[in-house]
Amino acid sequence: MKSKKLLNAGALAWMLVLSLILAACAPATGELPLTGSDASSAQEGAAMSGSSPVEVVNSVGESSVTAEEMLKPAEPGEAEQVLEDADASLRAYEKRVLSGENFTNNLFERPFTSGEMLYLPDLNILTASIASDELFFYFTIQLDGLNASSQLSVTYSIELDRDKDGRGDLLVSASSPRGEWSMQGVSIFKDMDLDVGGEKPMLAEVFQRGNGYEDAVENKGLAYARLTPGQEASVQIAISHSLVEAQEFLWGAWADAGLLKPAQFDINDAFTKREAGMAIRDDKDYPLKAVAELDNTCRKAYNFSASAGIPGLCISIVKEEPKPETPQIPGRPPGITAPG
Repeated sequence: MKSKKLLNAGALAWMLVLSLILAACAPATGELPLTGSDASSAQEGAAMSGSSPVEVVNSVGESSVTAEEMLKPAEPGEAEQVLEDADASLRAYEKRVLSGENFTNNLFERPFTSGEMLYLPDLNILTASIASDELFFYFTIQLDGLNASSQLSVTYSIELDRDKDGRGDLLVSASSPRGEWSMQGVSIFKDMDLDVGGEKPMLAEVFQRGNGYEDAVENKGLAYARLTPGQEASVQIAISHSLVEAQEFLWGAWADAGLLKPAQFDINDAFTKREAGMAIRDDKDYPLKAVAELDNTCRKAYNFSASAGIPGLCISIVKEEPKPETPQIPGRPPGITAPG
C-alpha cells in the first residue's frame, strides 16, 4: 500500500514537470502556431479581407511561406485607362519614325537595332492600359508583334510616379514573361534618395549623375507578370496595392532589349543626344547609336486630374468636330441661309 502511494506521488511530480515544460514552450501571446488546415484557413481569410499576411509555421516550428506570397493576381477587369503610343511600324520600311521621339523630354520611339535600324516589332509599344481590383493594379502592354523566334523575350516595365512631380520612384520590370502569373523574372526597384531624373526630372541634363533606382526590393508576392491570354503579342504586369502604397499616381510603360539599367534613370541624363543617336532621319544625330532597341510611353494620370506642368505627362489633343455645312438658298448672297 505504501509503495502504491509512492508511485502515485512520483507520477504526479512528473506530470507537474511536464506541464511546466509545455507552458514554457508556448508562445507568450497564448496563440499556437498555425499548421495544416488551420493555416490554409488563415491564408484564405487574409486573401478575402486583404489584411496583413499571416505567417505559416510548419509542424516543427519553422517559418514557411506567408499568405501574401500565396495571393496571386486574378483576371483583370475592363481597362480603366488606355494609353496610345506612337507607332514606329508606319515608317519602319524606311528605317525611321515619324513621331514619339523627343530625347530632351525622355521620350523614345526606338524599336530598331543600332546603326542598321532593323525593325523589332516585339519592342514597339502600341497601347498600354490599367485595370484594378482590391489587391492589384493590372497593366497590359500591347506590342506590334513577336520577335523572329515567335516570342516576347525582352524586358517590359511599368514606371510609377507616386508623388506626382514627374520624378519616377517605382520601377517594376518583367523579363521574358511566361504563360501564367509568375514572380519569376520580375524585378522591383525603388528610388529612396529621390535622384531619378537629376535636378530636372524627365529633362535631359548633360552628365547629371545620380544612382537612379538604387534600392532592389525582394519580391514576395508584390508583383507578377504573364503573357496576356488569348493575345499574340501582349504582356500583363500585376503590381500589388501594398507595393504601390498610393491610389493616385502617374504611370507609363517601357520595352527594352537589355539597355535599361535601373541605376541610369533617367536615360537622357546617362547619355548625350549625340551618343544616343536619333530615329528621326532628318536629325543630325541619325541613326540610332548607344540608345537603341527601346520604346517608352508618356505618363497617364490615374485617379486624379493632373496639371499640365507635370514633366512626362501625356498631352491630350482635343479634336474639334467639323461644323456641318449650312444649306444655302440659290440666288441669295452668302450668309443668308434657309429658314430653320
